[in-house]
Amino acid sequence: MYTMIYLEPILKASRRVMLNSIRNICKESLTRPPQDIDKSNQMWNKRAKELSLLAERDDADGYIEFFKQHVDLNGATVIDLGCGAGRYLKLLMDEGALVEGLEPSKEMIKYAKKHIKDSGYNEEDVNIYNVAFQDFEPEKQYDYVFISNSPIVGYYESYEKILKLAKKGIFIGEWIERKDLFFEKLAKSMGKEVKRQLMFDIYYYFNLFAADGYLPNFKSSVWVSKEELKVQKCIQRYTSWIYGESYTDDDMKLVMDEIQKYKSSKEDLTVEFHGIRGMIYVDKKVYIST
Repeated sequence: MYTMIYLEPILKASRRVMLNSIRNICKESLTRPPQDIDKSNQMWNKRAKELSLLAERDDADGYIEFFKQHVDLNGATVIDLGCGAGRYLKLLMDEGALVEGLEPSKEMIKYAKKHIKDSGYNEEDVNIYNVAFQDFEPEKQYDYVFISNSPIVGYYESYEKILKLAKKGIFIGEWIERKDLFFEKLAKSMGKEVKRQLMFDIYYYFNLFAADGYLPNFKSSVWVSKEELKVQKCIQRYTSWIYGESYTDDDMKLVMDEIQKYKSSKEDLTVEFHGIRGMIYVDKKVYIST
């Protein structure tokens, strides 16, 4: 007498166990103390002018180009979570998207609106919510959610919220590794330890999407640049990297004094930067039941 065994239910059960294990690993890795928004805002308010100088760059990181490969942005509603000084708000508007932003730093919002206006758009047409994502209570969905280099994806609590916010799709662009060779030289000369900057949050999100049955598209790119930068474009960044979010004007003066030794001209620094970026696009219509 033979016993017939149906393998499909067994395989499905095994797959669910595996996916739940993946989810638990990602959840554990992304379970962190809540971000201190007040301390963070103090830093970004100070760095807002510096970031506004970089907002004029084009899509050098390839985020918008990758996004466009998967969606038609013309006429689509998009929310940029952590829009900063408005760089991507403007680039998304260039593609015909109907954008809104979210940014907890008031100074960043001020510069974002200025950047939009200076780019020939009506700043009043862009609504920017002045709130942290952890406190954001959206009243509607958007066709697409756009996230670039934001601490939002550093927390498991953000995941479900991001999924619910998007009707059609989600883009996430994040650094995986970055290395500023000038900063390493600067920090070493000041007796400060430089830790290798490796960030795996985008991988955790990739696996969370996959565990939920989505088929995330992933791309990584290597970025190497060597350029002359005005000191004012990087002094705040380097000071915050050395002394942390609560850096003071005295800290900034110490960094500025050290930078004077390395200036390639009266105002410029030669900065060489190496990095790896990761990009994810998730189409919410492409779904496999788990």
